[in-house]
Order: sequence, then structure tokens, then C-alpha cells
Amino acid sequence: MSTETTTIPAAIEEVQHLNPATGELTAVEAMAVQYANAAAAAQPFLDSMADIKAKLLEALPIGNHAAGPLIVTIKAGAKVLDTKKLEAAYPQAENPLFYKSAFDTTAVKKFVAPAVLEVYTRQNASSVVIK
Repeated sequence: MSTETTTIPAAIEEVQHLNPATGELTAVEAMAVQYANAAAAAQPFLDSMADIKAKLLEALPIGNHAAGPLIVTIKAGAKVLDTKKLEAAYPQAENPLFYKSAFDTTAVKKFVAPAVLEVYTRQNASSVVIK
């Protein structure tokens, strides 16, 4: 991505933070500052929402609850098997049918040339992190 300095059209100036001396900035700088400001402004609200949810979870049983024009729904947590406990209780040596082998990509990387592996490589979606 380019970090060239860009002149922002007049219609967008109100959203951007321009350098008063030049009237220019990098688009990346402007977007990063705008994101950081929005994140800082949102955090108190996000904290408050989390606190409210925790209080509701503590105060209400599972189910739907009328709250004026709103409905508060408390859902039970999903039940999942504790695989570590199961593996301890049912070892593979005694219960081979409970286990399956998995493709070992580490071994493949040791024995297959990177150029060959490139054909089998996919790239996940890119992401943005602003600190």
C-alpha cells in the first residue's frame, strides 16, 4: 500500500485531519487517526454494555424477559465435550475407534519442496490492526 501524500478533496476535508501548512496528509494517517479516535470514544460504551450484560446474566434465569419495549433473552451456554477428560478416561490404546489420524502438515513441509507446496497454499483474508 502506498503512503504517498495526497490532497483531500474539499468535500472530504471535514472528515479528515489535514496538515494546516500544506493541506495534505497521507490517507493512511488520516484513517488511522480517525479509527483510533472512534475506538477510544466507543470503549466506555462497550465497557458499560459488558457490565450491563453481566448484571442481567446474574439477575435473570434462562429464557425471555420483557423489558418495556425490549425483550432480554438469556441463553444457556453451549454444552461441549471436555476432550481432555475424555482422552484421559478413554485412552487411545484401549479405545482406538474413538480416535482418528489427521493429516500432518508439519511432516509434509519437511519432505515436500516449498515450490510444490505453493500449489496447495491458500491465503486467508487480510486483516487490519491499528494500535
